[in-house]
Amino acid sequence: MRIALVLKEDAQDSMTTTTSQAVIFNVVNNKVVGVENETLESQKIHNLSVWAVCKKINQIYVPEVNESLKNMCNKIGVVVDPYEELNNNQLFKNYII
Repeated sequence: MRIALVLKEDAQDSMTTTTSQAVIFNVVNNKVVGVENETLESQKIHNLSVWAVCKKINQIYVPEVNESLKNMCNKIGVVVDPYEELNNNQLFKNYII
């Protein structure tokens, strides 16, 4: 399973507003076995569902969920949740500051 966290702008080191950062976790048997960082260009942010399919992402956590993103991702089998749901996820509790 691959889970992506799209970082909030204020949590990023980027000086531009045209990019965003994502952290992708590779999870096997409820254990994180790999971590990748990726810079998302603004066009990828608008097409987050396409990016998720290309990267074989199963679940995405974003600062804010809009219904169009959620609906599009659900159609292609990608779960989208807001950051608040991370509080209920035991696997990622260690990664939350």
